[in-house]
Amino acid sequence: MKLITVHPRYWSLDSIYRKFVSDIGLLEGEKKYYKPPFSLAGKIVLDVGAYIGDSAKFFWELGAKKIVCIEPLYFDQLRKNIVKYKINAETIPEKFRLEHLKISHDFMKMDIEGWEEILLSVNPKDLMPSVLEIHSQPLKERFKERGWEIMWEADKHGGNAYINNYSRARS
Repeated sequence: MKLITVHPRYWSLDSIYRKFVSDIGLLEGEKKYYKPPFSLAGKIVLDVGAYIGDSAKFFWELGAKKIVCIEPLYFDQLRKNIVKYKINAETIPEKFRLEHLKISHDFMKMDIEGWEEILLSVNPKDLMPSVLEIHSQPLKERFKERGWEIMWEADKHGGNAYINNYSRARS
């Protein structure tokens, strides 16, 4: 067995992630599921759980005209990366609230570590096309019952999944 020693500078998983994922960018699996089945050229993306801007950069590279980033924790790094990569973005340094759905947008990505549950109170037909990353089996099942489609799941018993409302979304 080989032990890996992590320098104290990289103790947090977020630091490790930022250090070893090239620059900023999504993992290939995230790209596959975050990319909607329609062009984002000239569209506005609501990026809920924007983290350090990796998904905002991805949507910008897909041609989105603006990304609205909602991120309460990693706001400083998010702003730095938006400036660094010259992304046309509005940043909102707070937790997601249903009122944020009133912000003009054509597509929404949400990854807020289990807090996606708040969307269960909204009819999927009242939402713009959306993709969510879900982190619990019970929550995944509740979204499925509401008509959300599972695009990928870690396994039938695990919670991690990417889901969308494309077939039922408002257009």
